[in-house]
Amino acid sequence: MFLNPGILCGIIAMLAFGISDGLAKAPSQKLHATTFICYRNGIVSLLLLGAFFVLPLPFTFSLHYALIALAIGAAGYIPLATFYAALARGKTGVVTPIANASVLFTVLFSMFFFSERLTTQQTIALVMIIAGIIAVSINFRDVRSSHLFTLSSGIPYALVTCIMWGIVFFLFRIPVAVLGPILTSLLIEFAIFLCSLLHLMSSSATWKIAERSILAKVILVAVLGAIALAAYAVGILYEKVSIVSALAFASPVVALGYAKLVHKEKLSKNQLAAVLMLVTGIVLISM
Repeated sequence: MFLNPGILCGIIAMLAFGISDGLAKAPSQKLHATTFICYRNGIVSLLLLGAFFVLPLPFTFSLHYALIALAIGAAGYIPLATFYAALARGKTGVVTPIANASVLFTVLFSMFFFSERLTTQQTIALVMIIAGIIAVSINFRDVRSSHLFTLSSGIPYALVTCIMWGIVFFLFRIPVAVLGPILTSLLIEFAIFLCSLLHLMSSSATWKIAERSILAKVILVAVLGAIALAAYAVGILYEKVSIVSALAFASPVVALGYAKLVHKEKLSKNQLAAVLMLVTGIVLISM
């Protein structure tokens, strides 16, 4: 049995986003968030520009839709910046599951505005995936010890990330339908790069990446980010946004596996149960 191209692309996006998130741990600790985003998105833009000229994917240029893609990219800088702000101020076990819950907004917006309809099996699978995404990264001890809705907890920033990511990934479908997946991804990533560059120029953050090992990881994060975004954009050409986004946002299970293999982090029983739920949901939605 062959997978639907949209499902396959969603799984590729999940794997690439997950490994990218795992690799991003070291650069995010060593670099200012704006510096990291600027380098990452600059490299991603160059990679997607090359892919645009090399890959024989259909596209139609429209200034109207190009401006829409750039606007989505400018909006997309906000959740990236607030996510890093949340991580800098709060505990990972609190802010990460809140940010990852953005898939819920993407699914709801897609069903309401794009009139997407799901089968019973797809609905069950989506519920399992969304619940698994939240459960796999949440730490209830951290939640209990956090001062909810204070800026120092990082939760307000994580909530902004959650809503904005939900909107951005939902809106992807509009320019993709006309511009094609690669040109859309390129314009969105380039807009994020420009926003981060302007932010970096107006801040006191350093431009320099002193350690070669950190630079190498930034490049790897960018390569995987380009693959993930392009795969997501291609996927929504063939399958519902709600389904592809659910698969792409299941990346925490991959990041968790990376952390276990590379950083030797131990998994709790709750995390193992969440992983099982996620994998079951992915299998169901792929059938």
